[in-house]
Amino acid sequence: MIQAKRFLPRSDPSDYTPTNQSNYLTSYKVVGVIGTSINHVTVPISILFGGAGIPIMSAWDSGSDFNDQSKFPTFLRQTTSFWEILKTMFNVLETSSIEVFSILLEKRLEDMVEIEKIREQSEVSNLCLIELVQVTVNSDFEDIVVGLLSGISKVVLAFVTSISANFLVQAVHHLEAGNQFLWVVTDTWLNQGIISGMVMLTSLGPYNNKQVEAKSVLANPWFQKLLNQFHCENEDCSQGHVASITDIEAVNKEALEHSIDIFAMGLQSLLKEHCPEAMNAEATACFEKHYTDFIKYLSSDVISEYQENIRNDEIYVSQMIISNNSDGEKQTLNVPIGSYTVSTEDASFIEPLTLDMLDFGFEDTQKAAKCQPVCSEREYTKAFHCCWSCVRCLDHEIVVVNNTSCLKCPSFQWPELKDGKFSECRMIEPTVYGLDTPTAAAFLGATLGSCLFAMMVLGVVLTHNKPKERDAPMWLVVLQLNATVCGYFSVPLYLLPPSKLSCTSAIALFLFSFYVQYSALLLRIIYVYKAQAGVLKTTPQLALILIVVIIIEISVLLLLYLSKPIGLIKNQPELSKKFVELLCFFPVRIVAYFLLVSILQLLMCSVFAMKLQSGWYGYEHSRFILTYIVLALTGWVVFLPAYFIAEHNRIKMHLLIIALLVNHTGCLMLSYTPRLIMRICVKKGISSYDQFTSFRKSILVSKMNSIEEKKKSLTPPVKLKTPSPVSPIEILQPSIETVSDEHVYSSSV
Repeated sequence: MIQAKRFLPRSDPSDYTPTNQSNYLTSYKVVGVIGTSINHVTVPISILFGGAGIPIMSAWDSGSDFNDQSKFPTFLRQTTSFWEILKTMFNVLETSSIEVFSILLEKRLEDMVEIEKIREQSEVSNLCLIELVQVTVNSDFEDIVVGLLSGISKVVLAFVTSISANFLVQAVHHLEAGNQFLWVVTDTWLNQGIISGMVMLTSLGPYNNKQVEAKSVLANPWFQKLLNQFHCENEDCSQGHVASITDIEAVNKEALEHSIDIFAMGLQSLLKEHCPEAMNAEATACFEKHYTDFIKYLSSDVISEYQENIRNDEIYVSQMIISNNSDGEKQTLNVPIGSYTVSTEDASFIEPLTLDMLDFGFEDTQKAAKCQPVCSEREYTKAFHCCWSCVRCLDHEIVVVNNTSCLKCPSFQWPELKDGKFSECRMIEPTVYGLDTPTAAAFLGATLGSCLFAMMVLGVVLTHNKPKERDAPMWLVVLQLNATVCGYFSVPLYLLPPSKLSCTSAIALFLFSFYVQYSALLLRIIYVYKAQAGVLKTTPQLALILIVVIIIEISVLLLLYLSKPIGLIKNQPELSKKFVELLCFFPVRIVAYFLLVSILQLLMCSVFAMKLQSGWYGYEHSRFILTYIVLALTGWVVFLPAYFIAEHNRIKMHLLIIALLVNHTGCLMLSYTPRLIMRICVKKGISSYDQFTSFRKSILVSKMNSIEEKKKSLTPPVKLKTPSPVSPIEILQPSIETVSDEHVYSSSV
């Protein structure tokens, strides 16, 4: 122990040992090495002596360099642990009202440090860890700094090795980001570079520590012998080893003696176990024999317990401030902030942290300002530990009670405000369509016009009711017209606000009009066909057939209705929109049955209409009837897929109305025109196809001549232009008003 103390340097006087003599290392074995207080000096010494199996005891270094036991197998600490340093950093932040921070952690520490425990510790201190970035010496530190710049934390706690610290300082300076962060670091950063505002934690107090100049170290014969051992004998070589050392902080005597006591306890334990009676040379020989086990005794439980009691318990906090002196030169000030006693968890801060030299203020380090926004009534908080982001729910989703997710409302419901959030689903009031919409007005106008046209046709039929002008019994023609008008009456019922009565009445009139109209049309064609063949069925027979057909159709329809009745339906076409429509519900089976019967009746009509081609009147009758059948079948072919694929029930209702208007109006125009032709032919005495053809040609020739004469009378006496071709319709239209009534009827043919 006496020999060990001979290595204690003094600045004055010039002798270096208390006994004023030096025996070098020839008479004593080196049991271990104590030191040093400077990280970048301790690292090479630890590697050097560690390779020889000599334990290194440090009472000052608390950095991350020596956590790698494979690289420093004989390095021992007598300093505070990682968790105590972290707790001190948290205390500094909490005292300074800093809430948001990030951590840079050397990746090889992940086996020693539980990251979740760091988060838990920060939450206990009411702090918010935004991100934890793991680094190695091979990391791209510029990318790391850029990543930190893009984040929201302005305070960074760094637990890295001295090499990583050096690279990090270079990256910060290269990116000119020195004023963008407040760095809180350990003594690993000593002599690695200064970043303005940096807060450093170290076991070395800023007070009462003697300073020894580098040249005094070089004058120490023991250090000189070490340099000579490595063939570093000239001044240039020795200066190179300490060129970066401007001053060395000496440690207090108490810390040194505690370290020596630990070595003595370890040596005593080794000798007691292997050679308890050995003294002097025997003890030395015993130690040399079992020297490789010495590090194990230094790490024993007894010594560890002793270390807990005598370790360096104070952590000192200081802030590096770079400022300009009176000469305009930059100078670094090491401003003491305070200290933290690990054992008692007492903090004593004499100066507050300052951010004046940085580009942000304390308000930028608060959770509320950086990572705890106020979410709107449609947003929930997506929490990440102490922070959260606001995530907007869709319009048809509610914020769940615990404010952590969204939940879709069921069909026909919509989010409503409750306790400041859209957190409750309520029924949507259905939209009811009435007669006041533009679409309803258009349909009503078309229906009214069609009804007037039907009345005109009915008037003509009743006025010209001579036996020779009939193509079917009067009661059958009137029945067909009445069925058409009944169909028109169903349109307003469709457009009224829906009720079960209005819906049932509308579909009943709709189906009745089509069934009766198509059945009557079929019987009319059969009547003409039989009349042309000279075989007429009597009126009772036709009526009986019609009644039987309609009864069968209605009976089947009634069975379908009883299996699934007509009613009301609520429809929400898109769940993402607050829109529910209340409409009539027509079962698919009823609509499908109606379409099937209608198409079959039209096909039967077409078969008999084709058989009317033989006679001159049958030919004209067939032309118009077939045109109507093609129109009706085309309408149903288009209607069929459109109706069944329509998403909105309102569109389906509109399709039914359009189908009815097109079909019934087409029927009025085409199925009654042959009756008008019959009247004209009877009046002109036409009884054969040749006479009818000659009559049509004469009408056309007279119209053409009339048009030519009118053009000549209107042509000026200048250069004549060749008239452009015109269609027959364009030729006939201008002269209709100048001809007699007789010609008006003829021109329509």
